[in-house]
Amino acid sequence: MAARTRSCPSNAVRPDIAVSMRMSSNPAGFVASTLDAMKLSTRAYQRARSYLMESARPFDRALFQFEFEGGSAEPVREALGR
Repeated sequence: MAARTRSCPSNAVRPDIAVSMRMSSNPAGFVASTLDAMKLSTRAYQRARSYLMESARPFDRALFQFEFEGGSAEPVREALGR
């Protein structure tokens, strides 16, 4: 199926800027294509990781490790219980 585009509504915050989203036949396709466009360089990832490990709340650190580094869900659950 061909990709569709959807424009920003007229009451958007910046109506002077045309915003379009690439839509596929399934919503997961849109998310995947968006994530592909948002990949970080290794240096940017390391800087973000260092900042999170030094400055973030325990929950945010555990969630980052779970989502991006294959960490266990248990530290996330423990942080939520605090």
